This record gives sequence, C-alpha cells and structure tokens, in this order.
Amino acid sequence: MLNLTNIPCHAALLVQMTSCGESKQAGAIARRERERRRRRVLVEQQREQEMLEENQLEQVLLEKLGRQSIEESAISYRSWRAKTFEEVVVRNRQARQQQYSAQKRADKEEVLRRDQDLRDEMVETMREQEEREHVRYRAIERGRHAKRREKLREEMEGILDLIMQMAFADMEQEQLTDREEVDPTLWREWVSLFEENLPVRLVPSLEDCAEEPAPLTSLPEPTGLANLHPPGSTLNAAALRDFVQGLGQWEVPRTILDEAQPAVVPFDHEVEAGRKSEIEWESGKGMERLDLALLRTQGFSGNSCSAV
Repeated sequence: MLNLTNIPCHAALLVQMTSCGESKQAGAIARRERERRRRRVLVEQQREQEMLEENQLEQVLLEKLGRQSIEESAISYRSWRAKTFEEVVVRNRQARQQQYSAQKRADKEEVLRRDQDLRDEMVETMREQEEREHVRYRAIERGRHAKRREKLREEMEGILDLIMQMAFADMEQEQLTDREEVDPTLWREWVSLFEENLPVRLVPSLEDCAEEPAPLTSLPEPTGLANLHPPGSTLNAAALRDFVQGLGQWEVPRTILDEAQPAVVPFDHEVEAGRKSEIEWESGKGMERLDLALLRTQGFSGNSCSAV
C-alpha cells in the first residue's frame, strides 16, 4: 500500500529522472549534429582532394600526349601491324570461304552429273530389261497359245475320230441291217459312249471271225467272236453306268408329257461336224483343220456308200 508521506520524494525523483533524460537526449542530438558537420567537412575535403588529383592527372596526361616518345611509336607500330594482320586474316578467310563455296558448288554439280549418268544407265538397263521381259512374255504367250491350239487340235481330232467311228459304225450297221436308220437303243448307246469320250466298237469282219476246225479229241475252244469279245467286255463302264443310273436302254418311261416329246433325231455327222466347227470358229482356232477333216470324212463316207 502506497504511503502518502513518500509522495514528495517520488515526485522529486521523477523530476530528476526527467531532467536527466532530457539532458541525455539533448547531448545525443548535439553529438549527432557535430558528427554530421564533421562528415560534411570530410566529404568536402575528399572532393577537393579528388578534384586536385584529377587536375594533376589530366595535366600529366596532357603533357604525355603533347610529346611523342619512342615507346608510343612502337605501340602505334604494333597496333598498326596487329590491324594489318587482322585485315589480312579476314581477307584470307573470305578468300578461303569463297574458294570453299566454289568447290562446294563444283562438287555438287559433279555429284548431280554422276547421279544423272547413273540414272540414265539405270533407265537404259531397265528399258533393256523391259524389252527382254516383253520378248520373254511374248514367247510365253506364243507358247501358251500354241499349247492351247494344240490342246484344241487334239480335242477336235479326238472328237472327229469319235464322229468318224460313229459314221463307220453307222455305215456298217446300215450294211448289216439294210436300213438307213439306226436302232434307237444302239444309237443311245453310241451317244452315251460319245459323251463318255469312248470309241464305238465296230462289228468285226467275217475274216477276223474265221477259225480253224477244232480237233475231235478235245472240246472246241471259244474262238471268233468269243475271243474278240471275252465275257464281260461288252458291259463296259458306260453301259454299266447306264444300267446303274437307269439311262439309255434301261431308262424307265416317264409321264405322258415326257412321252409326248419328239423322238430322238437320227445322228447326222454333217450337222454335228458343222456345230463343232461353229464352236471352233468362235474360239478362233483350228477352223481350217476342222473343215479339212470334215471334207475328208464326207468324201470317205460318200465313196464308201457309192462302193456299197
């Protein structure tokens, strides 16, 4: 608890402390002011000293510039020589650069010329190869067409042989039966054989069927027609196929509409040959050979009929 008797002492102390603080603050302000003035004086002195030194240095430099010494001459000579060397180096560099550019252009033109020569050689080689390939292709095409013509010729010769055999068989059948028309069953068998690309068996002559008399001590062996036609030979593949499939003479009669169809037209080798010649004419191959074969066949048939 604050004692009232000590209030004056405290006030005195406060006043004394306040005065001491003010005196210290005033001393600090005065000291800072003195320091500022001192620094300003020092700065001015330093500036004056620098200006003096600059003036002296300027005077010394002016004096040195005013008189030309041996060292200055040497320095100027070295400077001139360095500049001259630099110019020479620059000119040499430019000359080399121009030389390099010219050489580069010349090399480029040489490379282009070589490439052009190589291209021309390659084009010529390709043209020659193409011509050889054309010749080879034409030879292959000629061979292929020749093979095709040969195949067509063989096929037409086979067809003509079949037709001629059918014509000869018809002629022999006409001689045997004394009839112009062939039996329908026999005709269907011939057509079936023709479709199967099988020849028509001709009737053997009597001379081929002649046989010697058999000895009395043994049974006569089958000769003549039996030897020419062994058992089972007449039932060939085409006849067996007709029997299994119910075609030809084994065909079962159909409906009335089928019975109303026209009868089988007798075989006419001239009509068939003309039809084959038209097919061959469309393919463009073997027309002359077919006409010659037909003329030969017709002439042979006419001579045979006239002889009969």
